[in-house]
Amino acid sequence: MNGKLAVAIIWHMHQPYYKHPQTSEFVLPWVRLHASKDYLHMARLLQEFPRVKVNFTMVPSLRDQLEDYARGADDEDTRLTMRTVDGVLAPEEREHMLRRFFSIHHGNVIHRYDEYRRLLQLAMAAGDRHELLSDDYFVDLALWFNLAWIDPDDVRSDARLTELAAKGQRFTRDDVRYVIGRQRYMASGVPHLYHRLERDGQVEILTTPYYHPILPLIIDNRAALRADPSAQLPDPPFAYPDDAAFQLEEASASHERAFGQKPSGSRRTRASSRGRSTSSSSATTWARFSSPACSIARTGCPTTRRRSSATGSSATASASSTATCRRSMRSAT
Repeated sequence: MNGKLAVAIIWHMHQPYYKHPQTSEFVLPWVRLHASKDYLHMARLLQEFPRVKVNFTMVPSLRDQLEDYARGADDEDTRLTMRTVDGVLAPEEREHMLRRFFSIHHGNVIHRYDEYRRLLQLAMAAGDRHELLSDDYFVDLALWFNLAWIDPDDVRSDARLTELAAKGQRFTRDDVRYVIGRQRYMASGVPHLYHRLERDGQVEILTTPYYHPILPLIIDNRAALRADPSAQLPDPPFAYPDDAAFQLEEASASHERAFGQKPSGSRRTRASSRGRSTSSSSATTWARFSSPACSIARTGCPTTRRRSSATGSSATASASSTATCRRSMRSAT
C-alpha cells in the first residue's frame, strides 16, 4: 500500500443508568469509580500528543450521571463506605462489602498493593464467617477499594493519596472522606476537560440515543429478523417509535446542556419532532445525529462500537496498557 492510511479513532464511553426509578438514588458505583480511573486518564493521555485527533462517544446517561456526582450525589457504596467509620455495620452490610469491595482486577491492581492483597487473603480465609473480621478491617477495606480505583498517576501526583497508600492500614474518618471527595472532584472534571479538548480542536465529542439502546429494536423489534430470520420475538411485537424519538431528543438536549451546542449533524429541534406521526420515519430524519460518520438511525450505535463489561470501560487497565496507548499515539504522530 502506497501513502498513508487514514484511521479514525473512536473511544466509546458508556455506563448504564444506575439511578433507581422511584428513589433517584444511585444503586451501583461504576460511574464514580470509572470517572476516577479511566475517563480523566484518557483525556490527559491524549494531551501528551497534541497532533493526534480522536473521537469520543460520551453516552448522555453517563454524562448526566457525572454531573449528578459533581453536584454531590452519592451511591449506596459511598454511603456504606462512610458507615464503616460512623458506626457498626449490619451483617448484611459486611457481606455486601466482601462481595463488592474486591471488584477490581486482582492481578493488575489488588496485588500491586501489599495491604489490599492482605485484606483479600483474610477475606478468603474467613470465608462465610465475616464476624471473624474486625471493624477496623472494614474501614481499611472501604478505603483501599476506593483508593485502588483512582488512576495511579493521580495517586502519585496527590501527596495525601500517596501518604495513604504508604500508610496502608488503620485509616481514619478523615482519610476515608478525603478519598471519596477526590473521586467526586474527578467526576466533576470529566465533561469540562473533554469540552476543552473539543474547543481546542483535538477531539470531536459524539453522542448516542440517551440511554444507549439498540434504536431499531425500540422502533420495531421485528427489525431483528433482518439479521436473524429465526429470532424468537415477543407477541405482540415491541414497537415504540415515539420512545425512540424521545431518546434522540433527550440526547441532543443533554449534549447542548453539557457542551453549549447541539451534537454535530443533528437537524431537527425538539419542538418540530412532536408533530410527526408515530412511525419509523420519526427516527430516520435524524440520520446524521451524531456525526457524518455515525448514523444512529441506521445502526443504533457509533461505528466500530465495542461491547464492554457490565461496568463499562475495562477495570483491568495497568501501567502496561497505558504504555501501549502511548506507543500507539506516538506512531500516529
